[in-house]
Amino acid sequence: MARTKRGRLKQCEAWLRKNYPPRRKTILQYRRMTPPHKPIEYGGVGEEASKLVVSIDNRLGWYDSIHSLLHEWAHTTTWDIKAPTHGPEWAAAYGRIYSHWFDEGGCEESRGL
Repeated sequence: MARTKRGRLKQCEAWLRKNYPPRRKTILQYRRMTPPHKPIEYGGVGEEASKLVVSIDNRLGWYDSIHSLLHEWAHTTTWDIKAPTHGPEWAAAYGRIYSHWFDEGGCEESRGL
């Protein structure tokens, strides 16, 4: 059982990898994304060499961290040559992930990973 927010996010990441594999090698970073005097940037996805990097700001609370991770992970499942967008393919992926996590027991499933 995860005892920290970071540990719980790692369980969520394992659940996402199992159920919604990314199109490319993907790593998760849990870090401060902006300087202390700037507003929090919730998360983002970027390309680094041949992999995708999902970043989640470590100053977020549990609820915002999970929402940000689910949102950014949807990008990893729809990422192609073009820049990522919030178009129909991404919206459908995010809807599937969100619904599975919140409405179909994904959150509880992830606790065992």
